[in-house]
Amino acid sequence: MDKPYSYTHNSDAVSMGETMALFTAHSGKTLEQSHEFTKSFGGAESNFAIALARLGHSASWISRLGEDDFGHYIHKAIRAENVDTSFTQHILAERTGIYFKSLGGASHPSLVIRYYRQLSAFSNMQASDISQPFIHYLCRHEYFFVTGISLCLSESCFATIKKALQVFKTNNAKGKVVFDLNIRPKLWQGEASQAKYKEILKFADIILSGLDEAAYFGIFEKAAAIQFFREFQAKFIIIKLAANGAICYSTENNEEIHSPAFPVAKISDPVGAGDAFAAGFVSGLLEKSSVSASLRKANALANFVIQSYGDFAGLPDKNTLQAFLKNN
Repeated sequence: MDKPYSYTHNSDAVSMGETMALFTAHSGKTLEQSHEFTKSFGGAESNFAIALARLGHSASWISRLGEDDFGHYIHKAIRAENVDTSFTQHILAERTGIYFKSLGGASHPSLVIRYYRQLSAFSNMQASDISQPFIHYLCRHEYFFVTGISLCLSESCFATIKKALQVFKTNNAKGKVVFDLNIRPKLWQGEASQAKYKEILKFADIILSGLDEAAYFGIFEKAAAIQFFREFQAKFIIIKLAANGAICYSTENNEEIHSPAFPVAKISDPVGAGDAFAAGFVSGLLEKSSVSASLRKANALANFVIQSYGDFAGLPDKNTLQAFLKNN
């Protein structure tokens, strides 16, 4: 590796991960029943970047898309959110991933998601894609957000994410890695996935997990989850508790802070809430807020998303969020 650089952080946060075209069934119908779908897009890492950009932060998103209509649609829409996409590429002869969503209805109350992402442009990424210009770009950001989804898409995807984290930590002494476990049951491969997650957790300065995700490591209680994640030397360990809000454990201060969830009139679409939560917490830290205030902001941002349809449509701007926090 070339000699490390001394970087000035001229951008707040960067995320790296796959975003796919999304088709949502109309009127509470199943995917089989519906003849009409709303087109959008979604991906944890782009949701995170969009959330930060709407709050006035400088955010970037790194990815690979197909050289196809869906890829260009996604890219243009994310750029329109004031997210920098300088290192998002379109790959000739490769395709953009797609997924379908049904939000549930009288005959099927549960959320149903079907992914068609195998051999997508992003899942075919290689560690050799990480060039010196890529490193320069990556390390100009203060926060680097990744999720466990990317680790399970392919072996080459896992190797690429791991290398990106290595160069970020090596070349960016003040940079912070935010790792959201974001476990997808359909991608989980038992002990093999556990091993991958544990390798990546070693890089994390901030760990985000739900109790349901900790269960994939044989952990079912909040205290046990905190103890497990403490092994990885993160500064903050955040355990999301759904309707009970979230707790943040500071390893530096040996302090646990709880922030309750905000009341929800109706959960319209839960997808994207965790990404919004992560963005809210990072936004608070970027603004030098306390951990408690950052956690409250995270819960508020998630509250907006779950009461709206779409992975990121409900994300507020800075003024709207400030007004909500003032009045609640």
